[in-house]
Amino acid sequence: MNLEKTLPLAEPQSAATHEVRPTLAVLDGVRGISILMVLLHHVLLLPAPAHKVDVLIERATRPLWTGVDLLFLLSGFLITKSLLETPGSPSIGHFYLRRSLRILPLYLVSLLLFLVVFPAIPWEGFESYRTLDGPGARSFWLGFMNYHYSHESAPGNLGHFWSLCVEIHFYLIWPLFLLPFRRALIPLCVCGILLVAALRILSIKTGYWTPDLGYHASHLRFDALLWGALVYGLDRSYRESPAWGRWLPRLLPLAGIAASVFLVVGRTRSSHLGNLLGFPAVDLAFAIFLLLILQRSSGLFHGVLCTSFVRLSGKLSYALYVFHYPVLLLCKEWIFQGSFPAWNGMIWPAALLTGAVAVPLTFLLAWLSWHLLEKPCLSLKRHFA
Repeated sequence: MNLEKTLPLAEPQSAATHEVRPTLAVLDGVRGISILMVLLHHVLLLPAPAHKVDVLIERATRPLWTGVDLLFLLSGFLITKSLLETPGSPSIGHFYLRRSLRILPLYLVSLLLFLVVFPAIPWEGFESYRTLDGPGARSFWLGFMNYHYSHESAPGNLGHFWSLCVEIHFYLIWPLFLLPFRRALIPLCVCGILLVAALRILSIKTGYWTPDLGYHASHLRFDALLWGALVYGLDRSYRESPAWGRWLPRLLPLAGIAASVFLVVGRTRSSHLGNLLGFPAVDLAFAIFLLLILQRSSGLFHGVLCTSFVRLSGKLSYALYVFHYPVLLLCKEWIFQGSFPAWNGMIWPAALLTGAVAVPLTFLLAWLSWHLLEKPCLSLKRHFA
């Protein structure tokens, strides 16, 4: 999930690249599309669909989980940009402090709510929160729940926190490699992506791999963020030598091939083939998409990305991600006592009704979080510029 506040891109260095660069609105829009994909995926995540309409809806919306990967790419792009475009000599200490001000306030407040307040309330809807104690609860506080639950399913109401842990781990590690090798950004990213691929193969060959490990473990998911960093390097190269940008449209067929590979072998992320080919195919397709967005300053898709609702979704994406799944499950418990009823054999209407209640409530919580918690904390970042 991308947690970095989007900044306008730097002006081109060459007189030949005076076209308008992507704005805050466009990159917020990309982030908004990503979080909306995740929300829709979870709203229509139908348990054991049997009716043919339910099966069709489930199959159509299943690939929307890739919104998380698009958020990862955008995170890798923006974090790399932030580190390399800092005036003067970048300070790793200041970077960590600025990242902490963005991530930790909401992360810790949400854990206080989910792990301390909810379990103390005697309502059956909070029963699942009372099972989070001991090592499981500590793994959330320490930011390693994605590894603690790598060989078992995490509690459904907080299982989505895995991606926050992946980003936290990347933020801790990436500056240590990026800053010493900043002049070799593209080779560094390519080597990192290949290393993750090798680690995936190794985990499968040694029998250590599980579907949860392959999807949640930081060292097996860093490649998505590295693809974002690679996009930054390629975009910067274009600004310095815009001639190569003429080749960019020719990458579109490659993006189509990557998307097709994902649809064929990667639709299920719980298979060996889905991990080995599906994840890289998704990331490659999104990387080309992001490159195209960065190189173009107008068009129909830019218009969609700049709409008020999509931009608002992007600005509130962190809190939307944190709150959406617990709110969705609580609404399901409140409205249907935890189980979707079948209407004419179909359960999608009940899921849609639950989403119609949960999504606006999630936006309200995210808006309150932004104005009462996140924005005040972000104002402190100016002390660590």
